[in-house]
Parts: sequence; C-alpha cells; structure tokens
Amino acid sequence: MDIFSRVCPSRSGIDSNPVRSASPIKTLMSSKFDIACVDLRQTLRSFSFLWGDPCCRQANGIFERATLTPSGPGTIRVEWNQSSANVSTWGAGSEWLTENAAALFGMNDDLSTFDPRHKVVRRIYGQNPRMRIGATNTVWHDLAWLILQQRVSTKEAAYNWKALVNAWGEPAPGPCELILPPRPEVVGRKNYTDFHPLGIERKRAIYLMSAARAASRLQDITNLPSAEASQRLQAVQGIGPWTAGYVLATTLGDPDALVPGDYNLPSTVAWVLAGEARANDERMFELLEPFIGHRWRVCRLMMAAKLQAPRRGHRQRIVDIRNL
Repeated sequence: MDIFSRVCPSRSGIDSNPVRSASPIKTLMSSKFDIACVDLRQTLRSFSFLWGDPCCRQANGIFERATLTPSGPGTIRVEWNQSSANVSTWGAGSEWLTENAAALFGMNDDLSTFDPRHKVVRRIYGQNPRMRIGATNTVWHDLAWLILQQRVSTKEAAYNWKALVNAWGEPAPGPCELILPPRPEVVGRKNYTDFHPLGIERKRAIYLMSAARAASRLQDITNLPSAEASQRLQAVQGIGPWTAGYVLATTLGDPDALVPGDYNLPSTVAWVLAGEARANDERMFELLEPFIGHRWRVCRLMMAAKLQAPRRGHRQRIVDIRNL
C-alpha cells in the first residue's frame, strides 16, 4: 500500500506511551538549524505517521524520535518555528543524530533539476514548495517498521509495531519517554512463535528475523548508490522491491526512488497525471518518466496534497492471529 496516505486516527497533540523507567542521561548535544527553506511538518511526516508509535511522535512544531544509530541508542527532539529548529539529542548516538539532522530535515535535498511541468504537479508543488525528501539513515529501525507494514492495513501494522517495541524495546535515553526499537540481536535470536502473542504471523516474523540477522552489514547501504543499495537489500529474505523502494525513499532520502508492488500508488499516480482510475506498475513508471531524478518527490507531493484515485474494493479485515 501507499503507506503515507492510508488513514489512521489523527493526533492533536503528543501523548506519551507508558515506558519503563530509564536512567537520566544528560543532554550531550544541542544545536540550532536554519530551516527557512524547509517545511519540517511535511518533511518529517514521512517518519511519524503510524499512530501510537512508541519510538516517534510529532505534533505542534515538535518531533521526537528514539532509534538505534551506528554509534548506539539515541533520542532526538526537534522544536521549530517558521525559520529555525532547535535540536537536542541524548544517548550514545547523540553526536551521530546531531550530525544526521540536516539529512533528516532534507537540507541536502537538491531541487535544482526539478521541473514540475505537469499542471497538477505544478499546482501541488506550489502548495508544498518547502517539503523536502529527508533521510533517517537508520536502516534496521526502518526495515523493521516497513516489514511489519507488508500485506496488512495501517491499523494492524501500527498495532504490531507498538506491541513489538513495547515487548522487546528498551527505554530511550533522555526525557522524552520514548522506547527504542528492539535491537536486531534480540529479534534475530527469537523463534517465529515468539511473535504470535504480538499479532505477527509466521511470514512477517521470519522476515523480521532475517533482516535482524543481516542488520549489521545492511547499515553500509547508506554509503551506496541506490541501485546497489536496492540489490543488497533484496538479497535478504523478505525484502522485496516494495520494502527496498521505501527504504531508498525514506532511509536514504532518494528523491527518485520507485516503489513497485504498492496497492494504491500506481492508480493514484495515473489518476493525478492522466485521469485514469486504475493502473499497474508499468503504467506508473511510464507516467513518471518525465520526472526522472524526482519520481519519489512527485509521489510525495501527491501524498502531501492528499490526492488519491477513487477507492476500490473493501477495506482489509484485520485478523487477530491469536484467535486462529
């Protein structure tokens, strides 16, 4: 599915999840960024749309995320207004998070070659001219989050992710009361039956364990060209073109990433660009060809504008596997 446009309950403010008590950790870094050219609300929404995410919150000019960095666990808190953002970080990953903040904000995103020639693309770009394509560079965190979104509704994926993090995650450093995603070594040594109480069936459990066991070598994809990174990702069981495409788009911040195999995205692209209510991947790629270099950007602009093809079929029924 198009994971950003699926409907979840709205959140008017930042509500805390119950977390186990963590030892206080002093703020290691605090920095200020000029964001006059960036719409952080739209840019950071790519990383915070699952309702009730114990690792991440966003509301009212505040973004908080707990993650596992190459340097260790860390938490980032961003507070912003129209022109500047204050960044505070905690934990062993504090310095890494501060150094990666510009990438997270999409400040490295280059729009100099973007030509919104299509009239609808030109209009929605005019509505969101400061939205950028950010990059988390946290490969394991993003893979785990995406694998749980395979083949299920957003509501079910949000439930599974929250259950997984609450069960096996650890309290995040700092005062934000977040929980870290489970460490890959914890997930990698589980049996697939251990996932069943969390509502995660055998297939996704096996894929999570497979990705966890490959996590240390997959972090290196952040230094690779997108084509090579995708190939490396898809060599791991359970990571196909859909998951790899979203990793390129959100983890690596590739504005030209393509996401094949999505349920809604091809029809949405065809509806916006050609007035066609239904399309497959081949047609989507054809319609996006004039935007090579910025194909994911065009898709994100559609999502930000909340454009969708007419609905088809019934909503997926959520099945609790514990009742099977």
